[in-house]
Amino acid sequence: MKKIRTSKFELMRIISMFLIVVWHVIIHGNVITNCMNPAIRIVLQVILFLIIIHVNSFVILSGYFQSKSTVKLSKIIKLLLQVIFYSILILTVAIRLGWVQNYTIVTVINNIGITSLNNYWFIKIYLIMYIFSDYINKFIDRLTRKEYKNFIILCFIVLSIIPFLTGHRVVENNGYTFFNFIFIYMIGGYLRRYPLKETYHFKNISLNGYRMFLICGFFLLGFTNFLLNYFAAQINGMDSIFSEVSSRILATHLNYSTPFVMIQTIFYFEFFKTLKCKMHWINKVSSFVFGIYLLHDNEIVRNHIYKILKIDNGPFDSYTIFLKIVLVSLCIFIICCLIEWIRKKICEKLCNLEGSKKYINKLKQFINSFNGNINW
Repeated sequence: MKKIRTSKFELMRIISMFLIVVWHVIIHGNVITNCMNPAIRIVLQVILFLIIIHVNSFVILSGYFQSKSTVKLSKIIKLLLQVIFYSILILTVAIRLGWVQNYTIVTVINNIGITSLNNYWFIKIYLIMYIFSDYINKFIDRLTRKEYKNFIILCFIVLSIIPFLTGHRVVENNGYTFFNFIFIYMIGGYLRRYPLKETYHFKNISLNGYRMFLICGFFLLGFTNFLLNYFAAQINGMDSIFSEVSSRILATHLNYSTPFVMIQTIFYFEFFKTLKCKMHWINKVSSFVFGIYLLHDNEIVRNHIYKILKIDNGPFDSYTIFLKIVLVSLCIFIICCLIEWIRKKICEKLCNLEGSKKYINKLKQFINSFNGNINW
């Protein structure tokens, strides 16, 4: 009987990707912009401050697992081919549907070559982080526990607290940077080596008590972050002192790097770490999440999908928008999941062809002729 691996982190990947879809529906679907009801707008803002951990959660997972692994060339190639495949597919369909007009050879090259990574800021930075991960791991392995902890604290001060307190005027880091990804990666590596539950602060707390602490802490941080930004917006422009304070807070509005979001990410990750579940379907669905991202957040798709699904269709003031957000998000998630499943099936069939196997082996031999130590 085939052993089913633990699914708790795969479940985390699925939920995080769904939160990314919800985030994009609200942001790129102009839901807040089109909202005419102040109360609904506030609830939408609260939702954003609670689900903002979605990007960081993928990076901390990478740090947790990759810090004990090595770079595999096959993973880099597969990711690049996946990006190129969807870029070609989307551009072809978009041209047929008339979404892209007056296109040139430059347009085609920018959308189907390696430069298509510019359409996906997360994949671009994630890939660079992954390529450098072996060297990051060597640095981590040389650190004692105390040195590692102090380094994390120092990074937290420089890359999170200072940008937050100064509104990016001393150190600029909004969370979309390579350095922020490395920082979160190293947090994941630290939590792998030194589990938070086993520290003297939490080791005597029951598992259920620890989970309750993580849940309450997560929501408390999210609401605090929202209230801080809400009141900053209210006092902005009152006088020079209030305006200065509020402008610094608002400069970090919905940044992935703020202290609140960084700690929320850790709580979110630690909660899933406490779970115990083994379900084959969870592991299967989690293998589709990058495809879901590549499909729905492509720039061409992004400019049309929300109007097609009637979420970005003008002003509204009805509470039914929350149901609509969920339904549109589920629709995007499921359709993209099915397309990615079809792509994977086609690729598996092609790779299993005798001619494909020979070509792949020859390619490996050619690359290994330059460096025989490559990890596939």
